Formats: sequence, C-alpha cells, structure tokens
Amino acid sequence: WSPDGKQIACKVWESIKRPWLLCVVDVATGRSFVPDLQCLVMNYEWSPDGRSIAVGGVLPGSETNVLSLYNVRTRTSRLVDTLSVFSDYQFGWSPDSRYLAVQRPTRVVDEEEPSAADIWIFGASGTRCQLTDTPDYVESEPQWIGTDRLLVLRQPIQNNRRGGETPTVLELGRERSPPSTPSGGSP
Repeated sequence: WSPDGKQIACKVWESIKRPWLLCVVDVATGRSFVPDLQCLVMNYEWSPDGRSIAVGGVLPGSETNVLSLYNVRTRTSRLVDTLSVFSDYQFGWSPDSRYLAVQRPTRVVDEEEPSAADIWIFGASGTRCQLTDTPDYVESEPQWIGTDRLLVLRQPIQNNRRGGETPTVLELGRERSPPSTPSGGSP
C-alpha cells in the first residue's frame, strides 16, 4: 500500500518473457499502470511521502542487478545503480523520503549470497555516497533511526563463512542529511 492508502504496488506476471513487473493500482478506480522500468522486479518499497518507489531488479536476459527510482507522479524511472555481482539489493527510505540507504553486495558465494557488502546512500535527487568500505564484512538490513543515523547488521566473513551478526549504528554526522557527492565519498 502507498502511505496514503490510495494506491497499491505489486508484482505482476505478464508473460514468460515479462515476469515480475511492477504494477501500480489506483484503489478508487481500479486502474493499473505497469511502469517501463526495464527490469524484472525482485523487491520494492514506497517512499514515506508516497512520491517514489525504490525498485531492485534484474535486467531481462542478463545477470545484472539494478536499482531504480520510480517517480509515481511523473511516471518516470531513473536507473541509479548496478551491481558487479549477482545478488539482490536491500534498502530502506529515510523518514523524510530524501535518501535511500542501500546494501550493495560486492562479492557473493553460493546462491547469490553476499560474502561482502557495503552500505551506500542514494539521494532522491541523484546524489550517492558510500558510507562503509568493509571487504571482510557483510553489512545488511539498513534501517533509519531518524534522519541522521542508520542501524545495520554487520557480520564478519572468514573463509567465505559468516560470523555472528552485530547491530551497528552508523552516524551520518551533525548535519541532518548525508553529504552529497556525485561518485562516492564518505561522511
């Protein structure tokens, strides 16, 4: 459901060649719309203000995972990231809908399971910032604590085996939002 309860986002199966498409349904009219995202949808999440939907998916006919932002009002989408490994994104919107905290797997083992993953912030305006660079850890399940902190699970990796998870809070600084850098950086 959209935050205002007026729309529903879901995955639909159109055909063998077009499975797992995002569909947005207007509850009052029953009208539906399938955005042209150019990907097969694996996961998605409404922004708290209901203006956008973050979509993690796979390019059809490939093993390329992508992250897109779909603007519900303008019915346009923007590709914001691709992975160099085959694994799903995990993400969560900031309470003010300005930023998306994202787990970016950088290495995988059996069955697309991340054996290294960092946390990045993607701005709704197109900015991006790498928060962690930890090749010996899998950082996952980013959840916002207000607009200036993230709770993530951190697991050490040794010999492709995961250790115990440790909840870790990432402080984004004294500013109420993360820094904006076009190609990465750190807070």
